[in-house]
Amino acid sequence: GEATVRELGVGDEAMVVACGCDDLAIEAVKTMVEQQVSAVAVLDPEGRLAANLSPSDLQGLDSSTLPMLGLPVYIFLAMRAKPEYFPRAPVTCSGETPFKELLGLFCVHRVHHVYRVDAEGKLVAMITPTDVLRALAL
Repeated sequence: GEATVRELGVGDEAMVVACGCDDLAIEAVKTMVEQQVSAVAVLDPEGRLAANLSPSDLQGLDSSTLPMLGLPVYIFLAMRAKPEYFPRAPVTCSGETPFKELLGLFCVHRVHHVYRVDAEGKLVAMITPTDVLRALAL
């Protein structure tokens, strides 16, 4: 059979950095910088993955839009996104996802992060292309 994400341990060592929907966007950005990660998972009150904050969400901020960082992160993301793209659910997989399918998710969705979630939609890991390359090298 084909190896799954769980069998290959993809993302097992990845540190998952998350914040709540109601946390301020500026705090989420601060966390991203302090933890030296390329994205922060945004969780709903039940702890399920709701959104993703990455540097691309911060592009184009200027003196007129900078105050938006004082808003809750989910509201910030909603206001920054083009209406037809929000809410854009983060790209996810499960432990049972075939590794080949995981590779396809990165390509098809043009993302730098795929979140591994459990059956309830709770966050297990954030998988990056680096994690994929590490799994291929083993």
